[in-house]
Amino acid sequence: MKKYVLFLILTSFLVHTVWFASPNVLNAGDWLFIHDEFSQKIITNLSTWIGHGGLGGPSISVMNFPFYFAYSILSNLSITYNIAVRIVFLMPIVILAPLGMFLLSNRLMRSEFAAFIAALIYSFNPFFLRLQLDWETFAFVWALAPFIYLLYLQFYDNPCIKKAVYLSIISALSMIVLLSFFLPSLVWISYLEALMIVRYILKGLSMA
Repeated sequence: MKKYVLFLILTSFLVHTVWFASPNVLNAGDWLFIHDEFSQKIITNLSTWIGHGGLGGPSISVMNFPFYFAYSILSNLSITYNIAVRIVFLMPIVILAPLGMFLLSNRLMRSEFAAFIAALIYSFNPFFLRLQLDWETFAFVWALAPFIYLLYLQFYDNPCIKKAVYLSIISALSMIVLLSFFLPSLVWISYLEALMIVRYILKGLSMA
């Protein structure tokens, strides 16, 4: 398993070399540059006014607030936005997408090679690579998605508080960032919950 995971992550870093080859500014389309002065004040001055884009404007969306908080913490540690965005957004996308799909596919198919092929297709397909050009929030949730399903399957097999907390955190983060992705996931998760209820009912009847 380790050789497949290592190969996937190294390949992912090679594919995304342009992100890490230099600390230059990366922005395009909806992906705006955030000034360090703005980031540093977020922790102490949360506002619905966004001043880093154009002439500024109001924003009632909460989808970016978790990342703004992360940027703010790093900015107050003298880490510039150019580096912070790579730590908060880009590096998780590079690592989590292939790793998550490999673990999920291996869990479902019980084959490391099949999981390796699935991770390659999931991580390097044109649609996902296109998302990374300017829709980083979409790409971020795409990278988290396999972990949501994997954690739920693990929780289904062996329910415990720790797994429930992990699942809740990663699901909440995905829902905040991209609600349109999470809604279809709720249908699938509700189906699994129904199976879990039936499982416990049958288990209780067999013990009666």
